[in-house]
Amino acid sequence: MLVSLWPVDDAATALLMREFYRRLPTASGAGARAEALREAQRAVRDWESPGGAHPYAHPAYWAGFTLVGDAG
Repeated sequence: MLVSLWPVDDAATALLMREFYRRLPTASGAGARAEALREAQRAVRDWESPGGAHPYAHPAYWAGFTLVGDAG
């Protein structure tokens, strides 16, 4: 399960979920899900709005997500 540890912004979460599930099919190996999450978090952090700002750069938008459960 992918869960958040604190209340999170809806738009940032939607972006993170899109990025996570986009990366998940191509991830492989023991840490595949963690790698997909890490890359999704990086994508949210680095996301640039049309105006050139990085509104989700602060860790509060992306760092609260973690994987819980059996990695199998």
